Amino acid sequence: MIRLRAEWVVPVSGAPIADGTVVVDGRHIVAVGPSGAIADVYEGVPERDLGAVALTPGFVDAHCHVEWSLSPHAGPCTDGFAAWLERILRRGSAMQPNDFLVSARSGVASALCAGTTLILDAGPTGAGAPAADELGLRAHVHLEAFGRVSDEEAAAQVAQFAPRVCALDADRVRGGVSPHAPYTVDPALWRALADHPDLRQRPWMTHVAESEQERAAIAGDGGPLTAFFDTRGSRPGIWPGTGSVIARLAANGALRPGLVAAHCVVLDDGDRELLRAHGVGVAHCPVSNADLGVGTHDLAATRREGVAVGFGSDSPATAGRYDVRAIAQASADDDPNARLWLATMGGAQVAGRSHELGTLAPGRLADLVAIAVAPGTRDPVAALMDPAAPVVMTMVDGETVVRDGGLVHGDMAAIRAEAATVVQRIGA
Repeated sequence: MIRLRAEWVVPVSGAPIADGTVVVDGRHIVAVGPSGAIADVYEGVPERDLGAVALTPGFVDAHCHVEWSLSPHAGPCTDGFAAWLERILRRGSAMQPNDFLVSARSGVASALCAGTTLILDAGPTGAGAPAADELGLRAHVHLEAFGRVSDEEAAAQVAQFAPRVCALDADRVRGGVSPHAPYTVDPALWRALADHPDLRQRPWMTHVAESEQERAAIAGDGGPLTAFFDTRGSRPGIWPGTGSVIARLAANGALRPGLVAAHCVVLDDGDRELLRAHGVGVAHCPVSNADLGVGTHDLAATRREGVAVGFGSDSPATAGRYDVRAIAQASADDDPNARLWLATMGGAQVAGRSHELGTLAPGRLADLVAIAVAPGTRDPVAALMDPAAPVVMTMVDGETVVRDGGLVHGDMAAIRAEAATVVQRIGA
């Protein structure tokens, strides 16, 4: 057991506490309050005085791709979503299996040092799982599935896919499922994934309603995304029904409680109601959306409708840094209190873990971050949400994994050197 004392404790679920203390026992928080009152009750418990910091819940990155952390940003996309997708696939084909682990390790290290304690990751290899386990990050790692197949082919594909998902599980890591997007996964494969007994209750994530090109492709109306598939001798997934992407997914039984819907830029009237009714959360990725030029997610409308929403970084390929505060700063909401809530409790709700994470309160898991603030700071929320404010400590499950801005379980210099070698070889 230990007492963590800070100039400010910002619980999120309550008002900031000047000269506050959080008591951690093993993996859990057991007390939060003013330092004087806490000392009276926990007098014999060792104290670590963190000094001029704001102590707050760890940040949740509701949508990222750490396997693509070595993908360079090529500048704002000016030639359309399909053209950008083709470039990403070309880069991926140059990577060797171990390169994805090197990339994932680099992304996880960056996230931890930015104060993130939970990532909702997606990728084709699942390399985010061993990287997160190695460095101490909590993670849902969603293995991406792709395919436009018959029912029989779908069942066979999922039978091989499910053990790969289960193998991702580790102490702080939960393997999950990501039917990549409606245009890369048709209803037959989506149903087979949902029907598999080993996959039903796992975390789920997908890219959805990310561009107008997606709407046309899955309706069978052609367009640039369909033309892209034609060049690869393939076809997009076709979803029966009418209306928006969300409406077609709902009509085909693809929306499910706990599904994380990344982006959700192109939404029609009624789509948010469908998302809320089906228990789907949204990962809002303002930097990625702007970089790809696909449009702007109406964050205020999503919150008014009562849909769970958090911030997602996506990846450096779309200018996303694995820094939730930097992503929050790019959102339409200029209220630091609202941004903090979305970066912590909002992300925890999207992950289905708001009963464990997202606030500093007794019984919650001890995932927290200490951010340096100027002595005498009067507005600790604004101070800690400034991306320029250094992360001093990151704690996951009561274990310090970042101390004085450096990794505890890894060598950042070595991680960067290994990453630079891969970048040089693949020519990214």
